Amino acid sequence: GDVLNDVDIQLESQARLALTLSHFLSSFYQIVNPAEDFPLRKAELDLTDEQLIGEVLAAAGGDYKVVGVGIFFDRGKFRNYRLPYFGPYAYRAGKDISRKYTVIDWAGLPDGYENEIWFRTLKARWATNADRSELTEHWLKLFIRSDYAGNALVHHESGFPLYSYAPELKHGQWFPPTFQCSRNNTLPRQWIVTYAVPFFGLDALGINLEFKGVVRVDAYLSYLDINQCAMPHYVPNAFKGSDRCDYQSTVVCFHYFD
Repeated sequence: GDVLNDVDIQLESQARLALTLSHFLSSFYQIVNPAEDFPLRKAELDLTDEQLIGEVLAAAGGDYKVVGVGIFFDRGKFRNYRLPYFGPYAYRAGKDISRKYTVIDWAGLPDGYENEIWFRTLKARWATNADRSELTEHWLKLFIRSDYAGNALVHHESGFPLYSYAPELKHGQWFPPTFQCSRNNTLPRQWIVTYAVPFFGLDALGINLEFKGVVRVDAYLSYLDINQCAMPHYVPNAFKGSDRCDYQSTVVCFHYFD
């Protein structure tokens, strides 16, 4: 609403970019167990920092309306890292047609990201109440090879089918436009609009669902069209009624008589 009228419609594909990353991370951290022991086979290992950097780079380069994409873990939720926070953020260094990208760890900036409004808002909503009933259930029937040669397929031993829970588009949130900058001029100086959505995983016991972090997508504010037409009073649009259309015109009729 307000200055972001219709942002959920005009920039829906950019929001779904964040949702796709959230679904991938949620399914991985709920299904993959590196401690599983399969005969003659190895289980998948945890995601590394290099792999997550590759994910945000690929996402940022896939849409010219996107300034940057980031994955931001809550404190201690990313196990393969030496620091308590990890937030890889890839952004376009130039304009929207630039092919130059930069990747930083947002946790290493002077102010970090744990106190940013988009992170605090989603953490306050989901960290204490990651209820399965509010999320969408996804399931898969996983088959694996019975041997190296793949002579037969067998059911996954640890549960068949497997389930994971992920958010929908409505569980994320758009945040007001901001002029992005940082004290050391690391971040791109752009007017942006931000969409953020949480992702989830299993806790240390592998039983309950917990909040793992936030996926954030920043889009160029210049791609958001404003609507200046007249609208009802209950429509939250800061620009409504600011058009210069002449709704009251005067028509003069001339009658000619012979």
